Amino acid sequence: MGGSVRRIGRDRCPGPPIHPFQATTAEVSLPCGGCIETAEGPAKIIKVGRYSIHFAAQVAIDKYLDHAPLERQVRKMKREGLEIDSQTLWDQIHALATHLQPAQERLHEYVRSQPVVDADETHWKMTGGWGKKGSKRWQVWALCWPDAVFYRIADSRGVDAAQELLAGYSATVLCDCYAVYETLRKRGERGTKVAAIVYSLLESAKLCQVHPEDHIREATLAAIAGQTIPPPNEVRS
Repeated sequence: MGGSVRRIGRDRCPGPPIHPFQATTAEVSLPCGGCIETAEGPAKIIKVGRYSIHFAAQVAIDKYLDHAPLERQVRKMKREGLEIDSQTLWDQIHALATHLQPAQERLHEYVRSQPVVDADETHWKMTGGWGKKGSKRWQVWALCWPDAVFYRIADSRGVDAAQELLAGYSATVLCDCYAVYETLRKRGERGTKVAAIVYSLLESAKLCQVHPEDHIREATLAAIAGQTIPPPNEVRS
């Protein structure tokens, strides 16, 4: 239809994956009486949310690989022109971990399929939630093979937690002299969730010399689509 062109608004969204917190602006123009077809944006980690998988992956990498607290990331993003709070960043990581949980379980299966694994555990400080004081001493359990590592955070350092980690593994386990491993041997057994999932994938990507964002992106897209999640050594860089 005819008519003059007029500006009807702007659309702002996080920018490209290299600098996912930079805002980009697209001006929209329209002849009077016309209509607009909007191209689909990048895949989002939260369906009705604003931010892309690239953005969520970068937040997780900065927090768990580069040890940048969320509040520090908020300040950094503000300098780049993006107003955001730490709760929103945490929501992105939580959504990412939810999608990646099948990938973490596949890593568990993969490590337990190897002829020799290394098992270990160490304390993990769980801080109190909203309105709670103090913290609780939890445990992070690890099961390792040269090209993959599986983490699980548990509230116990006991036999049941170790048994869940090994889950019927029947080959060789390299471990220290902690008594639970001996207990499992005598029984006939051989050999905060979000952080464990993300750490598992990041460490496995590093062992395979794969860019961590590539691994997280491929695993998340596969999980959302209901497809088989690729191991880190099959990820496209």
